[in-house]
Amino acid sequence: MRSLDIFRRYDVVLCDIDGVLHSGDQGVAGVPELLAALRQDGPRFLFLTNNGSALPEQIAAGLRGLGLDLSAGDLVTAGETLAGACREHGLVGQPVINVGNEPAGEYIRRAGALPLAPAQARRHYGEARAIVVGSTRGLDKDVLDAACNAVRRHALPVLCTNPDVFAPGRDGEITLVAGGLANLLERELGAKVIRLGKPYRPIFDLALERLRGSLPGPSPRVLVVDDNLDSGIRGGHDLGFDTLLVLSGWVRSHADAEAAASRLGIRPTYILESVVD
Repeated sequence: MRSLDIFRRYDVVLCDIDGVLHSGDQGVAGVPELLAALRQDGPRFLFLTNNGSALPEQIAAGLRGLGLDLSAGDLVTAGETLAGACREHGLVGQPVINVGNEPAGEYIRRAGALPLAPAQARRHYGEARAIVVGSTRGLDKDVLDAACNAVRRHALPVLCTNPDVFAPGRDGEITLVAGGLANLLERELGAKVIRLGKPYRPIFDLALERLRGSLPGPSPRVLVVDDNLDSGIRGGHDLGFDTLLVLSGWVRSHADAEAAASRLGIRPTYILESVVD
């Protein structure tokens, strides 16, 4: 079955970005045409990403550079889940330690919390009320030490926007991302980690809430598209949604997909070579 026919079976498609719409700095051929065709008579699309290192408007600008006519409003990023998490955990107006780059800090500010300045984190970690791990770009050793001491001495909770440990890089390489640091704090120091991005529920709830007014009834037909079984596919599976695994990113072959599915106990509803198959 072609992807176009699959998509038209659903009311909502929650689609990953990296490894699905593009790989590295190259767009997947045919994606702009596919999205244009589905705008006429297809489902509502939102594009979900665990990227906490760039703001929605920055990601959208990069995608437009690849020929994809998407705006920040078409995206739901893991960093945006901080708004709900900060309200839920009483962090609005409170100082937090930002383990990440400046866009990760801006996500904290937009959520209503107050990121400590990197130069102040090492001396003032005792004033913080939580740690946000949103990015591994531009890491500061003093900030990392502040986070470790804040967990060890004050048992601060850790909010992790991107639970992934690794992300695919160029030429088959991988890069360490936020989930790896959160796992370290949890394993070595006993931190309480609150995970917000895929495969966890907060990012899916945020996406569906944004679409609530335009959905056909309380139980829309939802399809989750991802290149990673342990990320979006697991999240969709756990929430009872149908899932489509594409072999254009993290998983590259049917054999690898079968091995991962057996290991994880997750079976996608569909498997295609790419989102434009």
